[in-house]
Amino acid sequence: MDDNKMVAGKVKKPGKRGRKPAKIDLKAKLERSRQSARECRARKKLRYQYLEELVSSKERAICALREELEMNLTLNSCRCHGESVFTRCHGESVFTRCHGESQSSAEE
Repeated sequence: MDDNKMVAGKVKKPGKRGRKPAKIDLKAKLERSRQSARECRARKKLRYQYLEELVSSKERAICALREELEMNLTLNSCRCHGESVFTRCHGESVFTRCHGESQSSAEE
């Protein structure tokens, strides 16, 4: 057998393995590359928008939980001192918003 090798009953020809490069029009290849880059940027933009919305919603949830925690701490403190739950305790309103703004409690 000339340059061919016999392996497991099959004839193997010497040379490069794998796919042979196809002769692709250079302009078409560049256009596909540009289109792929545009799609990649669009996906990236959507991913960042999603992450920003996720961060925003998590910040709102944290704010609400802090508000709830502060309210519970105030209620607990008031109960420990034997004060009515819906009155001012230690000079602060029972209900407090996230950014320190007071909200009047149940029309004292």
